[in-house]
Amino acid sequence: MTRTSDIHVRTHGRVDAAGEPAGVKWSWRHVVVPVALYVLVTWLTDAFYMGDTSFYGAMVANVAGGRVYQLWEATGNYSLWEFGHLLWRPLGVAAFPVLRPLAGMSVGSDLSPAALYAMVVLNWLAGLACVVLMHALLRRVCEREWIVHVTTAAFIFTQAFLNYTQTGCSYVPGLAFLLLGLYLLLRDGGDGRRVERAWPTATLAGLAFALAVGLWVPYLWAVPAAVCAPLVLYGWRRPELWRLSIYAALAFGLLTGALFIAVALGIGIRSVGGFREWVVASSHHLVQNRGLPQVVFGLARSFISMGGDNVVFKRYLLHDPYSPVSLVDLFRLSLWKLALFYLFLAAVLVNLSRSPFGRRLLGLLALAGLPVLGFALAWQGTVMERYLPWFPFLFLALAYSLGDRRAFRLGKAITLIFMLAMAVTNFAAMHRSVLYRREAAATARASELQTLVRPQDIVLVGKDELENFVRDFPFNPVNHHNGLRVHSFLPLGMPQLTEWRADVARKSFAAWGAGGDVYVARRVFAARPRAEWEWVEGADPRVRWAEVAEFFAGLETGRTLGGEDGFVLVPQTPANEKFLSQYNAPGVTAAHDSAPVVR
Repeated sequence: MTRTSDIHVRTHGRVDAAGEPAGVKWSWRHVVVPVALYVLVTWLTDAFYMGDTSFYGAMVANVAGGRVYQLWEATGNYSLWEFGHLLWRPLGVAAFPVLRPLAGMSVGSDLSPAALYAMVVLNWLAGLACVVLMHALLRRVCEREWIVHVTTAAFIFTQAFLNYTQTGCSYVPGLAFLLLGLYLLLRDGGDGRRVERAWPTATLAGLAFALAVGLWVPYLWAVPAAVCAPLVLYGWRRPELWRLSIYAALAFGLLTGALFIAVALGIGIRSVGGFREWVVASSHHLVQNRGLPQVVFGLARSFISMGGDNVVFKRYLLHDPYSPVSLVDLFRLSLWKLALFYLFLAAVLVNLSRSPFGRRLLGLLALAGLPVLGFALAWQGTVMERYLPWFPFLFLALAYSLGDRRAFRLGKAITLIFMLAMAVTNFAAMHRSVLYRREAAATARASELQTLVRPQDIVLVGKDELENFVRDFPFNPVNHHNGLRVHSFLPLGMPQLTEWRADVARKSFAAWGAGGDVYVARRVFAARPRAEWEWVEGADPRVRWAEVAEFFAGLETGRTLGGEDGFVLVPQTPANEKFLSQYNAPGVTAAHDSAPVVR
């Protein structure tokens, strides 16, 4: 029997004496196909969800334009140095002078859209680096070039990667550094000649991991597995691999600690309590969305587009009385994707168990997955970016399971079927023409307001696509009209939701005091929400639709804007003032009083 310590993965394009994957020599010509595919796919598709791109672009524009900005504040959204995405905004500020000419060619001379565009360009370049690094990494465990190409293509088509690589968020740049650090360790760990001098590679890998965490803190959960990867895959009994992993862990710990401590001191944090407050601010005070159902759905959603299926899933679980969903409806609209994904995952895991090296990959997958999935169970498990730290290990396992001669053919067939279904589904969901139609429908409603609403007026909406119009369509010209202010009084998942009535009252009195008018979406007066409004009764148990409709039924209304799905004026009348005064309370600012403000 061959001992684990005798296994050395080499790079001559064949299996080694122990029957394990030898990988193949890598050169730039190998990535022509995946790079071309990445360019083509990102040209034909676009992001359906922009995340916090608008916040990041606004900060870059503020700094570049010499406007007021805060080093950090209590919500985390308007901080230059936010704990959860520590380096992203400063990186955007540093890159903006270089990228601004390119941005100006595309979106004009306005600084805000130019900053947004620069962040997207930076992200797209990081996505390109991810494709190259993923391809190189997969060649460490698979000798068949077509499988490496197909697996890299599957990575490109995953919903989480394909979406976020076309936004201004920090998830993909962080993933690029995680892939870089893992590739460095596996490259040298599998080559006895290179690993003899462990510290240069270990230091570079530790730096890459520190930058990944600096761009998005949850990449921290994948670092222990990445650091241990050479030991798990190539042998626990090799002293040189222990040195490589230990040096990488030390470099990561020292560099990460130095980075966060230096920034904390630089922005004026001098106490443990202040540091804790800085950390908490990065959660944006979201109500925790925890539990196993959230993880089951979120993990699948990071791979394959569910469209509005998450709404259908919630309606079924919560027995929504306004839009009931049967088990048959659920399977027809959503569950087949969920079932196919977990069948695919099971096929990969079973095929890994068929060989010694596959079982080592299975162990590495578990080592990385337990903390990533554990964190998802504890906080916001439905969001698709939560599982990106697991992607490098998942795709290593996927490539090896497809290339292993001992794997079941049925398992390989299931894997390939899912990969094809995922590519077709995600491409169709994110094709530019589909997203343009969605944007056009929202723009039509917003444009009606844009021509009539004055700067001192305010528009109040509940669960409405216009509440995220700025977020979802940051380059739309409507967003750069200074007079349009749309405010959602139902911040689902946020602590302030319990004060939504007081929020409506405060916003209304503030607008009237400034000589403005208050407009409210006609939807909130309806006795029942329509299914296409994506309201889910009970999704946030602190508010019910009947309560919203009953509240607005107590207001006098005036003229309407738009059609049936338009807006209605809530005039400043004695009756409206009396009704709202019972909820009116002094405003509470979200800014952190002690947070340094910079001009």
